Amino acid sequence: MAPEIPVSFGDPIYNLSNAFSEMRQQFNGHSGAIGQEFFYFDYESGADWEEVTKDHNYFTVFGQLPFQWITSTLLSQMEDHPAFSQKGITFISLGCGDGNNEIQLICHLLNHLHLKINLHLIDLSHYLLQLAYRQSHRVLARRGVTIYPHESNFYHLPRMPFLFQRPQEEPRELRVGCFFGNTFGNLANEANFIDDSLSAFRKGDLLILHVGLAFAKADRPDLILKEDPRFSAYPGQDLWENWLCGPLVRYRRNLKKIELKSVLDTRSSPIPGSYTINIQATIDDAHHFTLIRIRRYDEDGLVNTFIDKGWKSRGGRLFGEDKKRICYIFEKL
Repeated sequence: MAPEIPVSFGDPIYNLSNAFSEMRQQFNGHSGAIGQEFFYFDYESGADWEEVTKDHNYFTVFGQLPFQWITSTLLSQMEDHPAFSQKGITFISLGCGDGNNEIQLICHLLNHLHLKINLHLIDLSHYLLQLAYRQSHRVLARRGVTIYPHESNFYHLPRMPFLFQRPQEEPRELRVGCFFGNTFGNLANEANFIDDSLSAFRKGDLLILHVGLAFAKADRPDLILKEDPRFSAYPGQDLWENWLCGPLVRYRRNLKKIELKSVLDTRSSPIPGSYTINIQATIDDAHHFTLIRIRRYDEDGLVNTFIDKGWKSRGGRLFGEDKKRICYIFEKL
């Protein structure tokens, strides 16, 4: 059994009590957008999300990441940069969730080469962070991987210099950010996130990004509404909506009725060619909230945005049943 989770609060201003107070205020507001993090925040939400990811429909839709290709790209990056240590890699998981993708990736890597690996798990959900830590410890600790759980907000990476500025690190290890689970596509503004939060990464660091692709051009809303499965019934919908509505049911006072709908937005995305599906809730026929945003990307628009902001593409691979999921690797210049 894994030892008690040794949580690090990497963000120096993180305060759990204040975060819970903010969550309750948002869920009891008149209207507006709810912070994405609050749908994973309490224990019940974490457990509900775990049920979503265990459902066979979730795997059918998302499929398995192209781990073989990712592994080959990481090893090539080390070979191409002799200034990097050839003995180890540091992974930084941004919103680790259950940690299963990180575990599988590191297992693939260790099957090819013996390396000293450090894995930093970052998540605001204590439930999911604990789950990821225990699962990764059970599988990876026996293979020499050191695991560090951080109950922190990945928006605040620049406040965590211990992840990026290690004294006496010579030669320094390859540092790899992992952004799995389409979390990038739920951000309020991805362009600002690249500029601000990802500025903590240093030259030569890599970012592995998993996102969903557009089902039609953003200027063809008629085709989007026809082709994108979010605008019709989809596998696993009941579990997903139970997870999403859970915090409203628990924390909104005098709640009587919730109605969900998917609303197409083709104009607000900061990534050219992309569109947004806003999952909106009408509460008691009177109050309107945006619960979560799901971005669908134009591949060229996504890649060019990273390039414009100082990153280099190391390529991408399609995966998933519908081939509408893509995994990209970017290098910080």
